[in-house]
Amino acid sequence: MTGQINTLQSIMKSYDPGSYLTGAAVMAEDLFDTADQDFLRTNSLSILAILLIVAILFRSVSMPVILVACIELAIYINEGVPYWMGTQIPFIANTFIGCIQLGATVDYSILLGTRFQEELRRDGDRKEAMVRAATTSDHSIITGGLVLFSACLSVALISHIDLVASLCVMLARGTLISVVICLFFVPPILLVCEPLIARTSKNWKPAPVPAAVLPVPSEKEEFS
Repeated sequence: MTGQINTLQSIMKSYDPGSYLTGAAVMAEDLFDTADQDFLRTNSLSILAILLIVAILFRSVSMPVILVACIELAIYINEGVPYWMGTQIPFIANTFIGCIQLGATVDYSILLGTRFQEELRRDGDRKEAMVRAATTSDHSIITGGLVLFSACLSVALISHIDLVASLCVMLARGTLISVVICLFFVPPILLVCEPLIARTSKNWKPAPVPAAVLPVPSEKEEFS
């Protein structure tokens, strides 16, 4: 369709530079082009905003990249499911899902990262800190994910508007995917990347307290 429209426009412009081509096909093509540009802008702005917030929260350069990348992986998986299932989705779905799922589920990874940092400052052992952080955070992550999943799924089941139902189904599915990513992918990634995070973060964990220097006994005290 795009090739035909471009060919027709080139023929029209050769006769009248001020002419316009109209019709359902042309309007649909313009709508798709506009939606693609809007998706690129909104997705880029939302990612940059979340990166900035997480960077200020952790005072880190690498931490926001790791956490946002994990949630973006969940978003790409969610958006790829309709293709593999052969289902049709609204053309604006990518714009909405890319922003809403990122903003609604990135706090799961932030919760896990914050807890991991607190446990590191308490103990210092990476593996033990991650075990405790994951154990204490899993309940909150699962609860928050199930609440959002139930809310979106209930709207999808009762709504008679195809656009609303389709978006809510994708949000519900995306929430579950984000929860799985945060439970099973984020902990090992943070554990492996912890040395890098420590080098690229300010006050990631306190420096070890030097051992107290004991006074050297004198010869008289030694033989007394």
